[in-house]
Amino acid sequence: HIAAYEVMNEPMPPSAQALHDFYVDALAAIRANDSSHIVILPVAERNEETFQIGGSYADANLAVTFHFYYPHDFTLEPGIPGLTYPGVYAGRLWNKAAIEETFDRAVNLAQLRGKPIYVGEFGAGGERDGNGGLEWIGDVLAAMNARALHFTYHDYRHSGYRGYWTRRAEVNTAIQNLVTGIVEGRLRYEDLSEDDKRRLFTTEASCVRRAGIKEMLTPAFVQ
Repeated sequence: HIAAYEVMNEPMPPSAQALHDFYVDALAAIRANDSSHIVILPVAERNEETFQIGGSYADANLAVTFHFYYPHDFTLEPGIPGLTYPGVYAGRLWNKAAIEETFDRAVNLAQLRGKPIYVGEFGAGGERDGNGGLEWIGDVLAAMNARALHFTYHDYRHSGYRGYWTRRAEVNTAIQNLVTGIVEGRLRYEDLSEDDKRRLFTTEASCVRRAGIKEMLTPAFVQ
């Protein structure tokens, strides 16, 4: 079942014209086969305000998307110790007001204004919990809901990163041993019992849920 076509993940084009040319070709290819579903055009990574989505397009069924991780060191670099939210990054105080200001600037960009906006990724790693990680998520959720934006929390399940669910270390080891055994011909996936499969591959059996995250995300997603 198709909900929409997201054309590219975090494009970093050399120019707005290059982005526009690619999107024109992509739209033509999609519309040659599907005239009804939404096409989502990502904003140019690192040139969000200058390149935006490259220009205008003769298609009335478009949405735009961008990812939100500001400030990057706090949300995505758990190996950097001692970072907090609110906090000063690259000379700017990042707090609730700064997040709201950034979203206001984004939704009012000339090429985004009036189009449905989908924040395809956002999140702060659980390694920051106790230093503002959940508070950052709460402020971003509030800002997006206040502006009627659509969004996806990133990431749901991971082998190491503490997003929502984190796979336990012993499960990581067991999966790696299974893969190695299959590659070497010593094991067959078909020989696993249903209990083994549940233990290794179902989220609730193989992972640990980040404390407090469900209680924060659930009411935000149903607004």
